[in-house]
Amino acid sequence: MAQARQAGLPVEVQITGTARRLPSSVDLAAYRVIQEGLTNALKHAAGARTRVLVAYEHAAVRVQVSDDGQPRIRHPLSTSGAGQGLRGMRERVEMAGGELSTAPRPDGGWAVTARLPLDEQARTVSAQPAGLLT
Repeated sequence: MAQARQAGLPVEVQITGTARRLPSSVDLAAYRVIQEGLTNALKHAAGARTRVLVAYEHAAVRVQVSDDGQPRIRHPLSTSGAGQGLRGMRERVEMAGGELSTAPRPDGGWAVTARLPLDEQARTVSAQPAGLLT
C-alpha cells in the first residue's frame, strides 16, 4: 500500500472482525488480490480514492479493493476477468478454494472482491494479525 500511496493513489484501509493468522495459501491469495487491485486502480483510475477492506469472518476472509473513479474514468476491464492480472487473481483465489468477483460500481469506479474460505484449523488458531497488510 505504501507504493500505491507514493504513486499518488489515496488509499484507505478498513479491517473488520478479529484479525488472525491465515493459512499461507489464503494469505498469499488475499495479498495478491490487494496488490493487483491497487495496481489496477492506479493504472485505470489514477487519483481516485481507493479503499481496501479486509473482513475477517467466521469461516472466511473477504478482501475488497474498490475505487471511486468518476463515471468518465472507464476501466477497460470486463466483469469476466479477461485481463491478465484479473485472470491470475481468479486462478490464485480459486486454488485457495475461494471466489472472485470484479465489477464496475453503480456510482462509478470499480471493485474487486475475493472471498477465501478458512478451514476449521484456521478458525481456531489464536488471534494473531495476518501478514496481509505488511
